[in-house]
Amino acid sequence: SVLLRFQTAVLVESHHTKPITFSTLMEFSGIILTMFISIKYFDLVGVVAATLGFIIGRIGANLYLFPPYFKALSDRLHVSKMG
Repeated sequence: SVLLRFQTAVLVESHHTKPITFSTLMEFSGIILTMFISIKYFDLVGVVAATLGFIIGRIGANLYLFPPYFKALSDRLHVSKMG
């Protein structure tokens, strides 16, 4: 959760907000899909399915944000070396 917020902060600071929108969509979809599969096919209790969904959703959002996050960091590093 901290990593996700840090990635988001770096992307907002660099004015690249489109990846944040898609990562939120990916996180939400991951939560819903994981809960559905966990409850329907594995008969997990709702709280366990929700916790699993949040974990998988957050991991998916983090993984999605890594490439734009590293690009924003490298762009910022490149600018600071030139200035």
